[in-house]
Amino acid sequence: MLENKYISNKNLIIRIVLFVLLISVFILFISTEYLKKTAVSTLAQDDAKKTAQLIFETMNTRMQEGWTKKDLNEIVDRLEIIRNGMHIGSYRSAQVEELFGEVPEDKKISDSDPLIIKAMNGEEIFELNNQTGEVRFLYPMVTTTECNHCHINASVGSVNGVLDIRFPQSEIKISLDSIFTYVIAFFIIFLLIVAYFYFFIVNKKMVQPVVQLTNNILEIQASKDLTKRVKIDTNIEELGLLQNNFNNLLITIKYYYDRLIQNIYTDELTSINNLTKLQHDLELKNNTISLILLDIKSFSKLHQVYGSRVSEFILKEFKKI
Repeated sequence: MLENKYISNKNLIIRIVLFVLLISVFILFISTEYLKKTAVSTLAQDDAKKTAQLIFETMNTRMQEGWTKKDLNEIVDRLEIIRNGMHIGSYRSAQVEELFGEVPEDKKISDSDPLIIKAMNGEEIFELNNQTGEVRFLYPMVTTTECNHCHINASVGSVNGVLDIRFPQSEIKISLDSIFTYVIAFFIIFLLIVAYFYFFIVNKKMVQPVVQLTNNILEIQASKDLTKRVKIDTNIEELGLLQNNFNNLLITIKYYYDRLIQNIYTDELTSINNLTKLQHDLELKNNTISLILLDIKSFSKLHQVYGSRVSEFILKEFKKI
């Protein structure tokens, strides 16, 4: 009987499947969170940037027509209805304030907000606040050649101001193609991870012990050494039985092989080496050996007169000498 540590193939497969399912659920949960934080965030940032570019181009067109700050604020108020809950802030840079003056309420906000200050240096900033559920995108309005018609003190590539766009996460617009691409990529990666875990477990628990058993048998077959035993690292009941039965078979073969050799090389009556054994030893010996012949005087006559029982007794006693 096998020890309790062994488990059947059926139960092992059930455990592997359950383990892989648990791993799959865990990976699915982690991957979903990762997808939410990375893929969705990336797509949301792209969406916010496109919105900011649309607002900037609209404002830029109106500014070229000579619209004032008040007129632009009215345009901004209308643009805010593009999305529910969206708020657009527009802040001037120092070089724009030099030409068109400061807006006190805007100046106070821009000087006190570190993110706006960073954006004034040309850095696009995206912020996804999971606590408030708000998306914020700071878009530097970079000077182009067309801008120099009004902003005569600005060089191409400098920042004329910052658009501060905020809207709820629920208003993120993500294209169906982008979602489909991310889902397909996620699904493929997920399947590869699950397949790897399944292969790793099955290979370690089932395939490797079978390979090890096969290699052990081939080694014994090649060496013809019946004293060797199969030893595999497994807790599978069927493989354990196969290992034990094969080792028992080796023991049985070794026993009968020894008996056969004994019968071939020894005399049945006296149990001493016979002529066949002598011939075998002579074939193995390369050097000259000494041979002593002992003769029992008148043994044949004793056998004829007293019979086989007496002659066999004499042989057995002679063997003791």
